Amino acid sequence: MRAAPIRPCCANDTAGRGRSPWRLALGLGLASCVAAPGAEQAPQSCPYALGAQPPAWVGPPDTSPPLGATVVFAMTELFLGDTSLYGSPSTSAWQSYGFDLDGLASVGHNPCECTPYGALDTQRDGLAGIDNTFGQQVIGLWLGLDPSARQKNDAALLAGDVNVLFEVEGLRVPAPASYPLAARVFAAAPLGSSPAFDASDVFPFDWTEVQGHFATAYVTGGVAVLRGATVPVPVHLLGDRVVLHVRNATLTLELDESREEVTLGMMGGVLDVDELVDLLYRTSSESYCTNGIVEGGAKMLRASADTRTDGRGSPELPCNGVSVGFAFRGARVTLGAPATPPPPVAGCWATGGSGGSGTAGAAGSGAGGTGGG
Repeated sequence: MRAAPIRPCCANDTAGRGRSPWRLALGLGLASCVAAPGAEQAPQSCPYALGAQPPAWVGPPDTSPPLGATVVFAMTELFLGDTSLYGSPSTSAWQSYGFDLDGLASVGHNPCECTPYGALDTQRDGLAGIDNTFGQQVIGLWLGLDPSARQKNDAALLAGDVNVLFEVEGLRVPAPASYPLAARVFAAAPLGSSPAFDASDVFPFDWTEVQGHFATAYVTGGVAVLRGATVPVPVHLLGDRVVLHVRNATLTLELDESREEVTLGMMGGVLDVDELVDLLYRTSSESYCTNGIVEGGAKMLRASADTRTDGRGSPELPCNGVSVGFAFRGARVTLGAPATPPPPVAGCWATGGSGGSGTAGAAGSGAGGTGGG
């Protein structure tokens, strides 16, 4: 999805090479980028141009095994779309978080996209075509049900109750312009104490969750680019620990020179709307289950679906996915042993609430691999 043309730079412009597409939007002084030539194209009848994308691989493809250190990063901050990177409340921060997933302009419904649910169709792109309907619409529903939801999620992260772990193999110091990596992702199980966010933290991982291998992983210009896995993101939703599954995720990790910190991370992908509806029913209090609030929220979630989980954009198919973009920062930690998370909550399902939807479950991820993208 794309709101307005931007200057191409990533693949062919030395000045733009390796620079993050959202930096200009965040006032950090770096240029926006578009995808390298050869990206998958929409049908010719649809105006198509990719906007915000990760920096491209520089040089010839490299399929050699990763050479370098294996580092595990945990999130130290997670930005869901309702605050700036400085923590200030914002109604527009979501526009800078994530990536352009489809290269199509969205101001209302684009006829080249999937068919939305019902009559409500208010989706629009963020900056440089960023697709993030979760930040535009869903986070508002979340805060409407619990105005302190963001603060509770921040507190859960700092208490060690929720986190995402990225295991990156092959980091080099000093480093060439581009080189291959291998990378996996885990949902952290509760740590049991407040983390120091250094190598002394031994984070267990949730063995019941998907453990995704990224199909493509490389470093270019000091930015690690990871693509093609389902990323499990534990969060506190209405007071309970639940896991969001970001399908076909694309991530960038801007690394410091020591490769000990993620100074800025971006994640974009798709959430299954059935799964979001299920989470709403499972985490809502009993008082919401019988007064129509949850049913109304479920309809709003379905109306927010702007894409498909399988990546197909045909107008003949209904939208069943919600585009999402998160920003985060991270630090090096230690990966621990597998652990069993707390049991899932039941919410309205336990009180006999009706009108919900089954969930499709966690999607599989791409096979492991390395090389240029």
